[in-house]
Amino acid sequence: MKKNNKLKLVTRSIERKKHRRAVRIEKKRLRKNKRSNKGISGLHYRERRYIFGMMGVPDDKIPIHTNKERGRLDIKIPKIFSLIENPEGVFSVLEQLGKTLGQRRYLQINIDHESCLEHDLGAEIILAKAVKRVKSYLKSESGITRWSGVLPDSVTMKRLICSIGVVPEVTSRPLSFDGKDRLRLFRAKGVGDSFGNPREQDAKTRNIESFVEYLDVCLRDHCRRLTKSGKTGLSAYVGEILSNAEEHSGEKHWHIYGYLDNDADNHYCEILIYNYGFTIFDSFYNSDVNSYAKSVINPYLSEHMKNGFMGSSWRKEDLVTLIALQARVSSKSYSDTSTRGNGTIDLIEFFEEVTAGVCSTGLKAKMCIISGSTYIHFDGSYKISNNKSGLEVIAFNKDNDLNSPPDAKYVKAIKCNGFPGTLIAIRFPINDISQSDL
Repeated sequence: MKKNNKLKLVTRSIERKKHRRAVRIEKKRLRKNKRSNKGISGLHYRERRYIFGMMGVPDDKIPIHTNKERGRLDIKIPKIFSLIENPEGVFSVLEQLGKTLGQRRYLQINIDHESCLEHDLGAEIILAKAVKRVKSYLKSESGITRWSGVLPDSVTMKRLICSIGVVPEVTSRPLSFDGKDRLRLFRAKGVGDSFGNPREQDAKTRNIESFVEYLDVCLRDHCRRLTKSGKTGLSAYVGEILSNAEEHSGEKHWHIYGYLDNDADNHYCEILIYNYGFTIFDSFYNSDVNSYAKSVINPYLSEHMKNGFMGSSWRKEDLVTLIALQARVSSKSYSDTSTRGNGTIDLIEFFEEVTAGVCSTGLKAKMCIISGSTYIHFDGSYKISNNKSGLEVIAFNKDNDLNSPPDAKYVKAIKCNGFPGTLIAIRFPINDISQSDL
């Protein structure tokens, strides 16, 4: 009997020790979370909120963790992983990644590029940003999760992923790979309001100048260069796009990336410009938008609704986004003499000029704009031309008429959560044939 009592006492003592240890671990985890939450306040917290929303998981509605530990999650990258060519495939990968937020712990998350045959800079950057935020969140909530991946067979694709894509986000040490010194990389971001703030304005100006110089270096690698007027024009176009990001988005930060692989078989320069916040549609239908800006949009809306063009595949959001790209259309315009709203269309024309003469080689310049769930694709099939009023228009239909619906291959609603802001992705070829300077 005494033996049994002693055994019970020992058992209870062990259970109490286990309980105290579990309490200590839980308190330590809560303290760690508190420190982590301080670390993601402000700008970083808002970025996390936008990224989680893009993955289909609103930040304030993250599923309650289950206690069950999971094994390995394999995220398969599709054959075409490209914002320009297959945006829905990119966002479906992000939604898969979002499912990890509802689990107590995944022991391993594997990102598999093995089947991927084509990708672009935009898709890899957005994936890298999402992985970075998910990794940080899982670490703070449920301990360390092991990240792994499978690279594609293509050496060219490997270089992009290892230099500026998802690999630098999940590994603590830089990887060495062949051709690293032949890459041209560019990164810049703005994190403050440059209007009325000389310090931020100077920083933005320096970033724009650095980007223009970067593009000139890329062209010089292939026997071309930007002229003085070309540099001035490009600075103005990019400057207006970044100013739009600061004024219209509700957020004051933007990002620019550039990439060129000089060891690739075909030389493409890739550019990504994006900002989080209000979409183009949101910025026009915000309560603060002036009546003149809406008066420019409303006649087109009325015409499309009267003719029965509107539906699930052609929405109000898509039409407003398309109209907003046209010359002199801006939510900040107050009269028909305003010069606001030319930045995007000027940038399109600039890159058409950059690639002039290259199309004979069979290589095409391509570009896309994604704002919310509206997707607009440019590949030169539809050109910018002047309307009856002399304004530059691109309507993506055979008559170049904004009162008619566009080609559904080029302007459409994408079936996914979309991008929480506005994104411009550009991919254009640079050849080695000496041509006129730009």
